[in-house]
Amino acid sequence: MLVALKWVEKQGLRCFGHSFERLADAIILKAWEHLDLPDIAESFTKVALIQWREHQKIITRDNEIQAQFELSLVNNLERRRKLVEQAVITVSQSGENIYFLLDSLTQNILSPEDVFWMLGKLQNVDSQQERIWSALIQWKFNRDHLKQIDAILEATQTNNILCEKFAFYFSTIDLESTQAENLRSNYQRNQEQHNRRQKPILDPPPKERVLLFLEQLESGNLLAWWQLNREMTLKLNSRGYEQEFESDLTKVPGWQEADVRTRERIINGAKKYIEEYSQIAYDWIGTNTFNRPALAGCRALQLLLQETPEFIDTLSSKVWQGWAPVIVAFPHSSTTQREHYYTELVKRAYINAASETLNTLLSIINKENEEHGYIFILNKFEKSWDERFKAVLLEKARDTAIKPECMGQLLEELLKRESIGAREFAKSLVSIPLPLEEEAHQKAVVAGRVLVECAEPTSWAVIWSAIHQNTDFGREVFEAVTYRYSHGLHLKLTEKQLADLYIWLVCQYPHAEDPDYSNDVLAHNMGARESVANLRDSVLTQLRETGTSQACIEIEHIAEEFPELTWLRRTLLKAQSVKRRKNWQPPQPEQILQIVSKKESQTMKTILILASSPVDEARLRLDKEVREIDEGLRRSQKRDQFRLEQKWAVRAADVRRALLDHEPQIVHFCGHGSGNEGLVLEDENGQSKLVTTEALANTFELCAEHVECVLLNACYSEVQAEAIVEYIDYVIGMNDAIGDAAAIHFATGFYDALGAGKSIENAYKWGCNAIQSENLPDHLKPKLKKKK
Repeated sequence: MLVALKWVEKQGLRCFGHSFERLADAIILKAWEHLDLPDIAESFTKVALIQWREHQKIITRDNEIQAQFELSLVNNLERRRKLVEQAVITVSQSGENIYFLLDSLTQNILSPEDVFWMLGKLQNVDSQQERIWSALIQWKFNRDHLKQIDAILEATQTNNILCEKFAFYFSTIDLESTQAENLRSNYQRNQEQHNRRQKPILDPPPKERVLLFLEQLESGNLLAWWQLNREMTLKLNSRGYEQEFESDLTKVPGWQEADVRTRERIINGAKKYIEEYSQIAYDWIGTNTFNRPALAGCRALQLLLQETPEFIDTLSSKVWQGWAPVIVAFPHSSTTQREHYYTELVKRAYINAASETLNTLLSIINKENEEHGYIFILNKFEKSWDERFKAVLLEKARDTAIKPECMGQLLEELLKRESIGAREFAKSLVSIPLPLEEEAHQKAVVAGRVLVECAEPTSWAVIWSAIHQNTDFGREVFEAVTYRYSHGLHLKLTEKQLADLYIWLVCQYPHAEDPDYSNDVLAHNMGARESVANLRDSVLTQLRETGTSQACIEIEHIAEEFPELTWLRRTLLKAQSVKRRKNWQPPQPEQILQIVSKKESQTMKTILILASSPVDEARLRLDKEVREIDEGLRRSQKRDQFRLEQKWAVRAADVRRALLDHEPQIVHFCGHGSGNEGLVLEDENGQSKLVTTEALANTFELCAEHVECVLLNACYSEVQAEAIVEYIDYVIGMNDAIGDAAAIHFATGFYDALGAGKSIENAYKWGCNAIQSENLPDHLKPKLKKKK
């Protein structure tokens, strides 16, 4: 586990689609489960800090694993506090700013309940750890928790650092002073407000109210439906109607507390209202008012879509045309706009009543453009982007009355959905020379920002040319980008385009001029210059993480462009490492088998023994020779590197088949030789049969690819050795008749040396020495031939 965790740490910051993101997430979650193992907490914290420093979560990609980790983070007090403690130790040792530990957007690692535990960590010594603990206590303490306040106040009496941190809260106040009087007045006022907020019980209760209006609706009073909607928002202790702009009736108390029968009646009431109510008001649309009967129709449709979608499919075009403007104009909140059933309802309104839907949309866009300079309604249509819809919004973006920011919103949504017309329009706005009139210039800047944010390689040249020709315009564009993306942006550009952009950004915003907050203890507001620096650095990070050879070439070019930035060489090394990691492909099973097989064939040598002693020739002790070779190899140091194959009473066909079947590296022939006439093999009856020297040489020519050495342990075999060595690196033959004992000793000495890891030349000398050691006169008869 520790090895895997250290591997994750070496990956560095995991973002921009890191290759091993899922694997890293799984390792981190497993490590979290075993945080109590030796060294795991320290390594886990290092991984966490890498992410937190860049405002990234620990679990980065898998939402399911992220949710699982977040839940465990909240529920496992011991592990969470161990992580916090280790983080404090690590940060205090590095001396870095602790702002990222105070950032709840990164990871909610502390809760107000941890205050007492953190107070226990204070040791009243002047140290960086003490200052960090004090800052964390100040950040997390609950100002309404009397026991926490008492505990902190008590601790400040003996801890100078904590006392300094809480001086604002616990400074002495004269009870007769104006400040004390103001505090008393504020407290009394807060108490009175609290008492007024105490909610009485409703009479009649909400359930009875719901049933009352259901009865009225079922009796023919259609307006009872919108009144029923309001009553359904009430709880037993409500002081007024709530959730007026909630489009989903299944989320309000009246539905959630209703029994099955009551829910059926509500659904039937919704059907009745949609089909029969015809006095739909539209005059409120585009104003800051709303019409309750109209909104109740939208809620009815969404309820039916959720509970009885088959009924929705039966509604006529006339019904949709009547209700489509209401659906589009329903007062929106951030949650309403993105709610699945609501956006699905908007989509169906668009499909069944396109003109009414689009006209309402355009009228609301006009109103929002005029009043706010910002369009809020677009998120409602996330499921409605067909070609007609895109064409209508592109036309609206071209409208001269549309304000720059609203035009940018429309262009951004269109470019995200690959509208070619929108990209061409945006490009037309950034043509040089740029307009001088203020609003037109602002539209050019906005168009430039959108083209950068939605960059793609083929059209990048237009915005890049404008930036190069007008540096001030370029700075405006990128500062506008960083206003929205203060921590960087992933750009869909080529490696060269990224490198050129980085060089331009460094020239415009040099590293040496970056604001320095390294000595700050607390977090700070990020300014425009720091945001641009982050964008600049994110471009280099993206280039580094691309993992291509071209990216490495471009980073090398950047390093040459800025020789004073010596750290760019480290960036290049990291880019090369990323390239190796991303381009590595795991071998397939068949490739692994081939590698193993090849390795085995390279490391293990096959010795093929071909034995022949025809019945009509003098009997040789071939069995003893082979046994001595076998036993010598078995007891040798390198015995795993040799495999012994034996063929007895060999015929010419047996030699051929054995060479093909076993592909040996060493071939050992033991038997009789006849000099120029050839070697003696056997025929079908076990009688002598000569194989000519030429035939033997041709046979080994065919095996030259794998045979390294041939040992002809037979009388007068030097003639054959001379012929075979034309094709084989090493061949040993006998220059005269050799006795049976000498032949056996030579073979034994030769293979003992091979088994000890000696070379063939050295093994040949050991074989000759083995004959000589037995005081036999044949030690000069074996002759080693080497291929020229």
